[in-house]
Amino acid sequence: MTDRPTPTALRDTLARAHPFPLLSDEIVDAFFERMSTRSLDAGEHLVRQGDPGDALFVVVEGDVRIDVSHPDGKTNHVADVGPGSVVGEMALVTRQPRTADAVARGPALVLELKSADFDALALEHPEVGVVLTEIVSERLGTAAADSFGGKEVGGHLIQRCVGRGGMAVVYEANEVESGRRVALKMMNHRLLFHAGAKARFQREADLLMAIEHPGVTRVHARFEAFRTSFLAMEFCDGPSLDEFLEERGAC
Repeated sequence: MTDRPTPTALRDTLARAHPFPLLSDEIVDAFFERMSTRSLDAGEHLVRQGDPGDALFVVVEGDVRIDVSHPDGKTNHVADVGPGSVVGEMALVTRQPRTADAVARGPALVLELKSADFDALALEHPEVGVVLTEIVSERLGTAAADSFGGKEVGGHLIQRCVGRGGMAVVYEANEVESGRRVALKMMNHRLLFHAGAKARFQREADLLMAIEHPGVTRVHARFEAFRTSFLAMEFCDGPSLDEFLEERGAC
């Protein structure tokens, strides 16, 4: 590896790493001030599958191999990432164990941000919610590719994403114990650091769970997972409001 990059070069690498370009220079500077550097030798683990998700990393120099191990002993190579790539961001948001191994292919240098510093920045700068949304939306809640597909969350087996909005992502799922088909509503992670928005989501849940009426969607359960809130609701087939209005027009 060449001589260690200057602080300016390190900061520039951070500013170019997706999704940090979405943030102001001031906030990028605030992130950089809380980050430390870490050097890796060839074959050294940056993160291990199953370890706590307690930090985010930005590769500055070198390449990192991402592998996923399966219970049958097989290992799948997922990707090779290089300078400007962000590693470990999903576990940082959800605080779930690491889902893959990240191993340096050769000498490497990374920037590291601990979860406590991430939380402090998110509370200080509400705009960091944009980063949260970008991180999660690329992995969860997209119709084309969704990391929750086929996974069990809170006793519910997720089938597919059926909709996204400003407050939540909605999945079609089946209750594992009964097989009942439900709409699983996950509060958007960008609301984690917005107490007012989170309170509104909780009030909605309280109101829906207190109402029993043929014209109101029933709520079967509420639970916490992946560092956010979920509602298991009655699944109602039919067109979206936009589709209904396009077909029939406004009343």
